[in-house]
Amino acid sequence: MVSGLTAYGFLAIASRALGPKAYAPVSVLWTLVFLVAPGLFLPLEQEVGRMVSTRRVQGMGSRPVVTRAGAAGSVVAVAVVAIALAAHGPLVDRLFDGETLLLVAFLLAVLSYLVYYLARGVLAGSGAFGGYGVLLTVEGLVRVLATAAFAVAGVKLAGVYGLAVGLPCFAGVAVGLLASRVELRPGSPVHWADISHAVGFLVAGSLFGQFLVNAGPLAVKTLAAPGEQAAAGTFLNGLVIARIPLFFFQAVQASLLPALAAQAAAGHYHEFRHGLLRLMAAVAAVAGLAVAGSALLGPFVVSHFFGAGFQLSHLDMALLAAASGLYMLALGLVQGVIALAGHRLVPLGWIAGVVAFVAAVAGLGAVGSIHVILRVELAFVIGALVALVAVGALLETRLRATRHAPSSAPAVTVSSRS
Repeated sequence: MVSGLTAYGFLAIASRALGPKAYAPVSVLWTLVFLVAPGLFLPLEQEVGRMVSTRRVQGMGSRPVVTRAGAAGSVVAVAVVAIALAAHGPLVDRLFDGETLLLVAFLLAVLSYLVYYLARGVLAGSGAFGGYGVLLTVEGLVRVLATAAFAVAGVKLAGVYGLAVGLPCFAGVAVGLLASRVELRPGSPVHWADISHAVGFLVAGSLFGQFLVNAGPLAVKTLAAPGEQAAAGTFLNGLVIARIPLFFFQAVQASLLPALAAQAAAGHYHEFRHGLLRLMAAVAAVAGLAVAGSALLGPFVVSHFFGAGFQLSHLDMALLAAASGLYMLALGLVQGVIALAGHRLVPLGWIAGVVAFVAAVAGLGAVGSIHVILRVELAFVIGALVALVAVGALLETRLRATRHAPSSAPAVTVSSRS
């Protein structure tokens, strides 16, 4: 909850301090960071969490898992930094409106989120959810307090606010690890193939998944007419309000994958299916409430929270909430696929959604006079729905392939601290 509220606090303070036009490249930085960083490094959290949890069940130390995953993530981070530096001209001119400091903020965010997601994987897999919560809380509080200080000081440089996107991660990691005191014991070695094979498929799937949920503001920024420069920031502000449940879902996701992995490792497939179905029913109910709430109150919240310059309709907010709810359901099912070691299947579901999104954006553009924001919203709904159906089919396929016989043993659960 603190993580979600402080994220909104950052966006609200920055948008009010800078105004719609100057805030637009900051919204693009936010979108780009949360497309690239989770896309590349969330798989590290997922795989480290899964492997650490599995080794706990088997009584094995997990230090080799963290070492290998950290090395693999470092290679990826360096590659991203090198690519961004090589393309610095188009990035600064086209996306960041000439603000070079926003590119620096992006590079620092890539490095900080590598450490951030690796630490989250260690804490989740170890069942240290108290430390996991501390990590999220400290990161969010540092970000919003720094942004508030910039606003009070009258800072009008967008790049300065951009630095507050990634750097607070280091504070969260340091305090979270100290609070949890997780001990990583030596264990049997982990080969490069064990990490690269699994993480490679997860990275591909995660990138497509993050593209689907974060491409909207980038698409609006690219497709907007010359007189619609502020449209990307308006779209992002509506999107972050509509997907409030996604911030809360990260708490569920943190404990869900290790718990499912432990049940799969013990062969308790009946409990696996039953628990996942119950969770998805609860998520669907929350998503339905989010659609109703966004349709009713969303425009009022956006304009009053971010400023009168940001205006969206009731239909806009309902569509954004519906798409976010469908995406959240697909994300939950993906955890089941990963827990069943179906890593190679994960990209397929997200690819289906991305293809549907791109095709819908292009197809709706050919229709005629659809406003760019409505066009992207409809495409987001279509892409998320296709992804949900595809991931559900892949999960059922994987579960049938791995289940041999229902176990009569008690279900394996994570620590009560979850």
